[in-house]
Order: sequence, then structure tokens, then C-alpha cells
Amino acid sequence: MAVITLLSDLGLNDASAGAVKGMILSKLPDAALIDISHEVPPFGIQQASYLLRTSWSDFPAGTIHIVLVDTFYAAPARLLLCEFEGHFFLVPDNGIIQSALDGKPNKYRLCFESGNQTNFRDWVLAAAGVAGSIREKGVAGIQLSIYEPAAGTARKFDPSNCEVLYIDYFGNVVTNITRPVFDKPGAVRRFRLLFMKVYELTSLSQSYNEVAPGESLCRFNRHGYMEICVNQGSAASLFGLRMGSRHNEIKIVLE
Repeated sequence: MAVITLLSDLGLNDASAGAVKGMILSKLPDAALIDISHEVPPFGIQQASYLLRTSWSDFPAGTIHIVLVDTFYAAPARLLLCEFEGHFFLVPDNGIIQSALDGKPNKYRLCFESGNQTNFRDWVLAAAGVAGSIREKGVAGIQLSIYEPAAGTARKFDPSNCEVLYIDYFGNVVTNITRPVFDKPGAVRRFRLLFMKVYELTSLSQSYNEVAPGESLCRFNRHGYMEICVNQGSAASLFGLRMGSRHNEIKIVLE
């Protein structure tokens, strides 16, 4: 049985996500389809990269991860295959995989290229066909051309203009501040986390209940990303934080 994960920006308000599963099952009727998320914001490459980065390794080796976010990023749109640590990734050529895996895969294969009459169904069926071939033959047994991705990697971290990568169901705000950026070898750094021109946090918490209900805190989540949180509340709603960087005005000052 093939384990296939799905990550998309299709949403759940219509039949699109369900239709994708139907298309895949028409090719691979015994596949185990697991949703990572279908609620990535439309064309949300950074959000998709974060979700893929923080989920793929929880699945067993041999899992096939299909990403359907901003699929037709450029013309012609291309579907790529890469293998990393025993996992297989079928992704658009839009930079998601390079960001999610820190540019580590060094070999990509071109699986499908859009034409004038190509539609989304063609794309999904092509991905399902490659997934079936991987299961039957392995990557070495598939005749696909080596391809150099056109899309670049994630932007360089700028501590004076940090970004919101993701806002979870509880309103916790995940930033692009990570432990390697934050930590100073051999010492705990003093810092000031400033956001929305008004708010400031200067200490790290390990868990939400270290502060009283309704109070704010920042912490590193299990994936090593700094979150802005409110104990028993929504940091996103309380502080008006949104995904992206234009309106949030978040910066970290390391001392």
C-alpha cells in the first residue's frame, strides 16, 4: 500500500480536495491518502514550505508527498520529482521543496510539463501516474529527464524585518526566527522581540502555562521556530498579526 500525503491550497469550501483524492484513487485504488492540509492560503508558497518542512519526516520511509500549491506558478508549469532520506516529493517548480528541505536534494527529475490545453486534472493524474511507477519500479526504474529547478530558495533571514510563516488553529504566530539565528554558541542571548510598533517580549518560555491566562509569551516550537503566543488566547487576533511581513513589523534585537 502506498502512503501518499497531500498538501494544497485548494481549500475545503468546495469539492476540489475531494476530487483530487478521487483522481489519485482512480490510478492507485489501494493508496492510503493522508491530508497534511488543504487550507494553505492561495499561492502561499512560504506557508506550504513550512507545513511540508515540519511534517514530512513524521511519515514512514517510502511515503510519497504530493504538493499542489501554486501549481501553475510559471509557464510552462512543471511537475518535479525528488528523493530525500527515503521519501519522494512530487512538487511544482516554484521553490517550495528547496525551501522546505534547505536546498538539500541535488537531483530533480522532470515528470510533466504543461501545454496550452493542460488543466489541473492532467497535472494530478500525471502525479498519480508517477507515484504508481515509484511504487512498482522505484525512482531508478523510471525514465525521467534530470532537471535543474528554475525557482530559487527562500529569502535570506533579515532580523530587522522578520516574517510570519504560519498562524495555527489556536492563533499562535510562527515566525521565521529559528534557533540557529537566535542562539549564540556557549551562551544564552538576551533579546528583544518587537512587533506592531507597540509590543515587546524579552524572555523565552518553554510552555504556554508559564504565564497567566491572557498573557503573551514567545517560545520555540518543536520544529525550532519562534512563536508569538497568548496563553488560552489568540496572538494573531490580539495583536493583529497576519501572514507575510508587510503589516506586522516584527524584528528581533540580539544583545
